[in-house]
Amino acid sequence: MLACLISMSIKAQRWVSFSSTAGQGAPVVNVLSSTAQSVSFEVTLSGIYKMDTIVNGVAFTRLMLPDGFAVNPSGSPEVPVLSYKVAIPDNDGVAVSYSVTSKQKMPSCWVYPTPQYVLGTNDEVVEQFMFDSTAYTQLYAPEPVVMITSNGKFRE
Repeated sequence: MLACLISMSIKAQRWVSFSSTAGQGAPVVNVLSSTAQSVSFEVTLSGIYKMDTIVNGVAFTRLMLPDGFAVNPSGSPEVPVLSYKVAIPDNDGVAVSYSVTSKQKMPSCWVYPTPQYVLGTNDEVVEQFMFDSTAYTQLYAPEPVVMITSNGKFRE
């Protein structure tokens, strides 16, 4: 019974709060201003879920951000990201700027690798553990990335 309790506590998700005043929940996006020349908004992260797990004798920490997803290749650290679509007024060019108003350092850990998804026996998608050791030999210091991925037009 003790082994079962230890196993359950290891696999339990825990909330890591980024603010003493914020509760658990998805990131909040507030539009500060929107004009024909610019769009300004802020994204607030109240925290992240973490889950400790052991695979092949190695302790990993899985990071899960509400409304987030991983974009790293299978086997690389599964670092969650957020993606938002923003309507930008039609003009000659787009300049994107951002500022990080606060940071929080988490204890050092092995971040769980991005799994590979395969088709299971009943045509369900199954998560398969994959570990790329070369991806873990490089120091990783995440920085915000802003990119323009597509454009389009609203009609009428």
